[in-house]
Amino acid sequence: MVFIRPTILKNRKDARFQTTAKYQLVQELQRQMAQSPVRLMKNEPHPELPPFPEGPPEPDPAALPPNPAETPAESNGGQPR
Repeated sequence: MVFIRPTILKNRKDARFQTTAKYQLVQELQRQMAQSPVRLMKNEPHPELPPFPEGPPEPDPAALPPNPAETPAESNGGQPR
């Protein structure tokens, strides 16, 4: 059985925080595992994730297009209801 615990991410900042935290956790696990050799590939280096990439800057809310939920005529392709 697999149990999934959903996390509601309300904005890009929350999403970035959660993604970065999980990425860093995986990087730390890789560092811990790199301390012992791989049994079948003793001469091979351990795989290592690259540093987490910097994301695009936060957009200016004034420059964003209007929310489709706020404009019902546009939400259905401009067709009348």
